[in-house]
Amino acid sequence: MVYDSIENPTAVFNYPVLFLALIAAFKIGFVVLGFFITRKSTTDLKMLGFWVLAMILLSLTEAPTLLFC
Repeated sequence: MVYDSIENPTAVFNYPVLFLALIAAFKIGFVVLGFFITRKSTTDLKMLGFWVLAMILLSLTEAPTLLFC
């Protein structure tokens, strides 16, 4: 959310540090989930599929700022 009285007058909070902490927690959670899926998986295709999906999702956390410029 953009904190601006003209473009976003209904912004409830403006915590850029909280945003960065949540992004870091999301990324760490995905890596930990990938670690456990890799240990439990019996097929290489399943592991590869998860890691490809995880890398796409992790890289897209930075992309929305580029889309709205």
